Amino acid sequence: MGSARQIEGRRPGSVRTHALVFSVVATSLGTVSCGAAAPVAQKAVAQAPARATTAPPFPVTRAAPDKGDRPVPAGLAALRSELDRAVATLGKADPPVHNLTYTVTLHEDEQLSAAYGAIEGEGHHEQRSLDVDLRVGAAAFDSSHSSRRIAPVRGHWDSLPLDDTDPLAARQVAWNATDRAYKDAVERFVSLKNQREVQAEDEDKSADFSTEAPARYIGEPAPPLGIDVVAWKPRLRALSAKFEGEKDIHESHVALSASRRTRWFLSSEGTMVQYGTRAYRLVVTASTQADDGMPLGLFKSFEAWTPAGLPNDAAVEASIAEMTTNLKALRRAPLAEPFTGPAILEGRAAGVFFHEVIGHRLEAHRLRSDGDGQTFGKKLDQQVMPAFLSLYDDPTLVSLGDTELNGYYLFDDEGVLAQRAPLIDSGVLKGFLFGRTPARGFVHSNGHGRRQEGRPLVARQGNLVLEPSETVPVATLRARLVARVTKKKRERSRSGFRLGALGGAATLPQTVLRAERPRSPQSRLLAETQRCDDLAVAVEARALQIVQQTASFRDEPEQAASRVVVLQVGLEVLCKVADALRNEGNLDLGRARVGLVRTELTDELGLLLGVQRHETVDSPVFRFFRWRRSIGRRAAASIGA
Repeated sequence: MGSARQIEGRRPGSVRTHALVFSVVATSLGTVSCGAAAPVAQKAVAQAPARATTAPPFPVTRAAPDKGDRPVPAGLAALRSELDRAVATLGKADPPVHNLTYTVTLHEDEQLSAAYGAIEGEGHHEQRSLDVDLRVGAAAFDSSHSSRRIAPVRGHWDSLPLDDTDPLAARQVAWNATDRAYKDAVERFVSLKNQREVQAEDEDKSADFSTEAPARYIGEPAPPLGIDVVAWKPRLRALSAKFEGEKDIHESHVALSASRRTRWFLSSEGTMVQYGTRAYRLVVTASTQADDGMPLGLFKSFEAWTPAGLPNDAAVEASIAEMTTNLKALRRAPLAEPFTGPAILEGRAAGVFFHEVIGHRLEAHRLRSDGDGQTFGKKLDQQVMPAFLSLYDDPTLVSLGDTELNGYYLFDDEGVLAQRAPLIDSGVLKGFLFGRTPARGFVHSNGHGRRQEGRPLVARQGNLVLEPSETVPVATLRARLVARVTKKKRERSRSGFRLGALGGAATLPQTVLRAERPRSPQSRLLAETQRCDDLAVAVEARALQIVQQTASFRDEPEQAASRVVVLQVGLEVLCKVADALRNEGNLDLGRARVGLVRTELTDELGLLLGVQRHETVDSPVFRFFRWRRSIGRRAAASIGA
């Protein structure tokens, strides 16, 4: 674990941290929904007997499209005509268009926000947008081909009229956007062809575009939002007022957002799709700042498909109380030592961990990009996880238990029917998430082509589900963690963490065990001082290296050398101050002084780096520096704390 804050002692405590690096002891079932707004939801597996047993099936709700034989809207029919006209014309151009798609999204959003008992903002927004995706060349090699030497494919987005009273207006917008997309695609295709003639062949010889059966589905448009803004205002005022009087909480908000989307998708292959969704979110955020300046923030998000699915006020108030307690604890928590060791991931932390570390690495468009790490590119049919874990992504899941999942969708953004994608089976890698960009011998989409309006299409997760074949009770899992921790021989490693909650982009772990005895304020200051001493040594070595490598400065020699002396004297003062404060045992003052001096030294080193030029070691500047450094050391020795 990187720099972190934690409450010392044997009992569980709070931790605030910049980064976490850990070995996973075990994990419970986690699900990550990655829809248009990338919400997160998860469901913990039910407790099993004390010994590891086969995990019981968990309740899920899936959805499938109906017949989808409703009448085609007038606006959709107009854009169909325009797309057919464009393909008939540009399909004969040089180079020809081999695939053209239009994606239309009607947005309607309602937002309401409150802070400290008052409404601070509200808004209603409606917009209809058009995304054009156009490929020139052929499916085997087209303008979308990935290359780090050529600028990536750009999105082509424009606004459409909100209604369909004038079909010609929508066709005019589509014509302009298609023209821009074609010109960009031709320019990129020519560059790719020129590059292909002089560079080595690609290792992956997959085509650039897959062949899929056309789909026709005219579903219901999204129903009205149905949100009572007038009734929600007093509720948000009352909820946000719960933070009043909390002097340790510097900022807090309670916000409600409601959105509905109706999407049309048209392709030159004959696909025509309409479907609609609604989503509701209630978010509570709060933030503070530790005494040493570290910003601290937590949030709680409630997701639902309908207004009735949002929580009642009692549930939100309980979350606010928990958030306030945690922030106060984090604000007082000292900086933890660097840590590498065992941890338990559960709930939201487990879901986000697998979403970020594994899920994104399994998105197949990365396999075609030479700018990506391609972590799992050559590990197909190899063991990549423990044998008791399997992983799949299923956007057809509407809910997991009583948790609604926002990663649900009927069709992806390339008009392909959503479907379950097996990824890892009993620890062995079996597949990837595909849109219509083939890779590594996979030639078809599995319904995971996704896009944000205005951006290119990529492969993305829907509902990523981690499924264990064996489970143990939480108490047993924790006992295993404690047993592993107590076997550690090195004192600084005798810790374990249980990670279950998240605060913003940071992780909020819980200390399960501190095997060593609680440290005194003096010993904690000693550890802080040691880190400052280490920094002083590193800074001094870097300063010496800089001067050894330089021969002249943009400043006069004496001015440049004086900066070096200030740096050296500051380091000596830092050590003197830290020693005195350690003896006094004044932890708060020590941390403040050490942080101040450390910041000043970093700034001074930055100035030194900014004025350097090349010179030999025997230069007058370097000799002057050595002489002034000896004076600086003698001067620092006479400075008291």
